[in-house]
Amino acid sequence: MPKPEKMKTPIVTEDKDTSKFNFYYLVILVLTLLIPAFIFKTTILENAFERPKTLLLVCGAALLIGLYAVQLLRGKPVTISNSQTPKILIFLLLLNGFNLFYTKNYYYTCLAAAMHVSCLIVFYITATHIDQKKAFWILMAAALAGLFVAFVTLLQFFDIFIFYKGRPGMMVVGTIGNSNHLGAYLLFPVLILFFLSIIAFKKIKNANFNEIFIATLTYFLLIVVSFTFMIARARASWLAFLIALPVFVLITLKIKVKFTSAAKYLFIILFSLTLIISSVLYYKVPKIRNTFSFNSIFTSDTFHLRVNKYWPSVWQLLKKTPSTLLFGNGFWSYRNMVYEAQAEINERTGDFFKDYPEPKPREAHNDLIEVFSEGGILLAFALFFFLVIVLRHGWLIIRNVNLETETRLIAATAFSSVIAIMGASIFFFPFRVNTTMFLAALMMGILEGIYLTHFQLLQLKTFKKSPGNALLIALLCILLIGFCKITAIDPLRAEMTIRKYDPHLDFALYLYNQKQYQRSQLELRNAEETIEKALAYDPLNTAFNLKACLFYVTPLKMDYQKANDYLEKAINHFNGDIVLWSLYDIKGRLKLQLGSPLEAKVAFEKALHLNPEFRPAHIGLAMAEKALAEKIAQPNATNKN
Repeated sequence: MPKPEKMKTPIVTEDKDTSKFNFYYLVILVLTLLIPAFIFKTTILENAFERPKTLLLVCGAALLIGLYAVQLLRGKPVTISNSQTPKILIFLLLLNGFNLFYTKNYYYTCLAAAMHVSCLIVFYITATHIDQKKAFWILMAAALAGLFVAFVTLLQFFDIFIFYKGRPGMMVVGTIGNSNHLGAYLLFPVLILFFLSIIAFKKIKNANFNEIFIATLTYFLLIVVSFTFMIARARASWLAFLIALPVFVLITLKIKVKFTSAAKYLFIILFSLTLIISSVLYYKVPKIRNTFSFNSIFTSDTFHLRVNKYWPSVWQLLKKTPSTLLFGNGFWSYRNMVYEAQAEINERTGDFFKDYPEPKPREAHNDLIEVFSEGGILLAFALFFFLVIVLRHGWLIIRNVNLETETRLIAATAFSSVIAIMGASIFFFPFRVNTTMFLAALMMGILEGIYLTHFQLLQLKTFKKSPGNALLIALLCILLIGFCKITAIDPLRAEMTIRKYDPHLDFALYLYNQKQYQRSQLELRNAEETIEKALAYDPLNTAFNLKACLFYVTPLKMDYQKANDYLEKAINHFNGDIVLWSLYDIKGRLKLQLGSPLEAKVAFEKALHLNPEFRPAHIGLAMAEKALAEKIAQPNATNKN
């Protein structure tokens, strides 16, 4: 067995710090339960999934690091890691901060950096405060959250919606927000329930009712979550599962888990029943049969787009300068820079936009190559070493025959989960989804935590208390509150506010058509105040600025100059939420209304540079050229007179 890292003293063993209940454990347990399940009603928030989960993640991480720092500044002993992991962790934190100085998409880089830093905090606190006993209950909490998500998803599959309105036949999204996001998330509960099933079957000794019931129930829950995983139709996650499951099975065989004959017979009976019931359901339930038909599973139009359209744009962005290759363009910068990259490729090839039905990607759908686009070679190698170090630590636990079987299986589950999510990264972007990023950090933290506990690499450290520490604690609290407010609370409040805008505007137009002009103006004022309030919370939001622009071109509130100001702001702070050429098309039409045909012509030409196939821009360009010709001809006619 490879030698672990050299120990330092004093050490923390299992019976001192990590094995006792601590508040960090409670916070992590609550986050594990709530982040996957927490959503808002769509009447409150249009996208009821992403922002609430980000709020929980960021505030939870701020609470964890705040408690840790306050304990440190008060002169109380804190647990630190003596492994090599904190060094690479600090380097990753510095890279996140450095990214803000050169990013091409400041809006989303701030969000991405906040999520990254939060997950790194979760990783470190988990590693230093969670041992194998607590890790088991965290896995139980993750399984419980997964069961809740699976229950909601199954109801959606049969057109029953309990949290928000949906349309019959829509892709299932659970409480995660997207079927692909859902599939990536369910990788974790499925593997955890595999682990719990093994534990339940392993405990069958005398074949009494309680043992058989618990094993049967666990197996049933595994089948339910696995079925939910299948109906999500997230094929990138299916591929990842096909990679991770053999890894988990081989590790389980290596651990040599022993089952009684009663457990084996029970498994054979349950597995046979599963095959029979699955076959009956497949042939008797048309919806299930259609979901798992050959064409539904193996036909993929998006694969061609990813390989031939999305991925070449990453290379186009990377090869611009040597510094870009080294440092990248900033987190999530592909989202707003891809349009210019596609235009440059089209200038070179001339046919890039042919057979390209939706040339507006927001992600490259491959986290492994998009890391290079965002952080360059430097970030890619830092993340690679971080992953290798943590997985190596997990492997040392898995192959240690002196440890309890359950501890090794916990490590195997976390290890396989990390392998699974890395496999999903080949054709998807799980590390842009808050739920999957959090769970990946949690699993890696569990691996590191068991390693540190077993090899006694945790140290209690006390820093000298000084009179100025009270001021530092106050400043730290203000800093963390500001961090939560800017990165999570304000964007959420902005989205909750903007949700009220459309009803106000629609009602104002309805009242106007009913010739109730006074009430119409009142509702119009409410709509205007709503959009202004949303922009006060989130001033650089491209979509909100576009909404404000379109508000001032409505027949009831026509102010082209104000509309143009908001549109310029949307373009100047473009974050990728809106298709870029459509913004330039709107700009061209506004310039025509403002009597600037030359500026309109430039805007339409820019739109066509970004997408030569965009028909409205061709029409707009013809209108601008005609208006420009008339404007040039008018002074000549005046001079002749």
